[in-house]
Amino acid sequence: MSITLPEGKSRIEVDLVIGSLGYLDPSYAYTKVVTEYTDVYSFGVLLMVFLTGKPALVSTSSDGDPTSY
Repeated sequence: MSITLPEGKSRIEVDLVIGSLGYLDPSYAYTKVVTEYTDVYSFGVLLMVFLTGKPALVSTSSDGDPTSY
């Protein structure tokens, strides 16, 4: 996910973000506010995928609920 913030703004509230669930910043899921840290989180997940070879979203719980790392 990537978004360009307006000049002089450090955050923006959005209603719809298109992307993969495993790469989405958890704070966005709760607040619907995108900051510069949202991209940093997504990039960190991307690095973890490249370094470990594991998917961004894995199911490890006994009831099958998805759990991210």
